Amino acid sequence: MLTYHPAFDVYNCAFRELLLLENLSTKQAPIGLLRVLDFYLLFPELAEKCKLPKELSSYKKELKTLRRSYCDIQEPLRVFAQLEPYQDAALEMLVSCGLISSEDLKRGMVVRTSALLPMKIAEQLMREKQENQLLVDFLCNHFAKSEFYGKSGIKSRTGLLEFNYDSK
Repeated sequence: MLTYHPAFDVYNCAFRELLLLENLSTKQAPIGLLRVLDFYLLFPELAEKCKLPKELSSYKKELKTLRRSYCDIQEPLRVFAQLEPYQDAALEMLVSCGLISSEDLKRGMVVRTSALLPMKIAEQLMREKQENQLLVDFLCNHFAKSEFYGKSGIKSRTGLLEFNYDSK
């Protein structure tokens, strides 16, 4: 039996990454942060389980109501690791379209270029943002602004990425 899940669709992943980049105030993020944001965009019900900074704890109740996946994710770390090749392929596709910077990507940063999006994609991104306003706002305007590195950073709070060897 074949089953489709947007998590493992490179085109859907590129769309999600664009959605995140377009809504980040800086239009850029470390690759690791973008991967984490993408994971919680796919599985928002898991975001309420991570240790949110005190100033974001009010979102826990609202995040609990956002259920997208059709199945319970029993092993978030494994799913997060399985997403990486799709996320990398999507980033390379965005580079080939001129939508993110190749040089910055080599340095571990995903930076949106000034290239204009095709009208249909821009419209679809706007619709997606409107349909998921709470989640996109939380991820891009609050969660993404938290410290990424160190014991109190996103890497540690989510448990999705190694943080013990961070220099910060």
